Amino acid sequence: MDDNASLSAPPGRTRGFVFLGLAVLGVAGAAFAVRRPLMMSAPACAAGRWHGCFDTFNGVVLMTLAALPLAWLVVWALARRRRAADVTGAWRTSLAEVGMVTMGSLGIVGNLLVLAAPAYDSGHHILAWPPPCVQVLRREPAVNQTPFPPEPWHLRGTMQVALWRVPLTDLPEWPLPPGARPLAVGRHGCVVTFWVDYLPGGTLAYRELLVAQAVRYRRAVAATAVAAWVDSERSRAGGRTLWGIPKELAVLDFPDPEPSTGVHGPFHLYDDTGSGRPAVTGRHRTRLRVPGRWFLPARLIQPGPGDTPREVPLRLTASFGIGTASLTAAPTSPLSFLDGRRPLLAGTADEFRFTVGRRRDK
Repeated sequence: MDDNASLSAPPGRTRGFVFLGLAVLGVAGAAFAVRRPLMMSAPACAAGRWHGCFDTFNGVVLMTLAALPLAWLVVWALARRRRAADVTGAWRTSLAEVGMVTMGSLGIVGNLLVLAAPAYDSGHHILAWPPPCVQVLRREPAVNQTPFPPEPWHLRGTMQVALWRVPLTDLPEWPLPPGARPLAVGRHGCVVTFWVDYLPGGTLAYRELLVAQAVRYRRAVAATAVAAWVDSERSRAGGRTLWGIPKELAVLDFPDPEPSTGVHGPFHLYDDTGSGRPAVTGRHRTRLRVPGRWFLPARLIQPGPGDTPREVPLRLTASFGIGTASLTAAPTSPLSFLDGRRPLLAGTADEFRFTVGRRRDK
């Protein structure tokens, strides 16, 4: 009798451990390869928010990977029970059953979540059916679909605004349109930040952090949008093509509004470094409400084709409030020059109606 024979694992069990190890290494390698896009959705998923998690493919994949350990535990429990009953192929049968139920269900639910995301109203936490994308397909033939709506855009929502006074030497050298130069007050320039939540009911619904620099153009004061981050591909494409606004895609996390307290935020902008930490965080608080609704016209001066500046008319009607604001930014953030500064003025525009672009000729 060979005493060493009892110490060696059965060949079937050894092969099982080898396959399990290879599967774990494969999943870990795939997760590592796509860690950056997955981690962009991690904060929203950890907070249990729909927006930024379940309405994105990154978030659905992340939650699917997070469910794999539980699925494997169920496989192990079923296989152990079958082996105790001397069922042939216990591991293969259990793995097939859990795979069909788990991955099939997660795939179906994940696709439904992504398809239903356009119908989700982040302000009221409701689902409208059919989704707006389906309603659009019903109204217009597919041949008339464009990657972004034509101007003007009629938008609605809420925004938080802050005016910052920054030394000209600390400002980034943003490209300005021909004929425009930074508006200088002494040795300081002026920058305005906008945290905007565009709600359903307008041309588009998305979230945005926009930075504008005050400029002097043709002996008048205007502004140039020098940086912007949105969570909508259509907004990004339309802003760049129609008006020359340098919009970029990003993950923006806005909390539910609390009008009774006057507290707005914290608002978070996440970059693509995969750190899971916000690159920019903003907080606003309304101290005083201005009675009535007010109309405010403005314009942007943006780089146009060739050497021709592009003027973008803006028309805003809203209920305004005055308050305080703060902003923190990571050292590698494009807004690191605002980190820790106090704004000259901060305010809120509630329930606004905002028209961007020129009216089309009838």
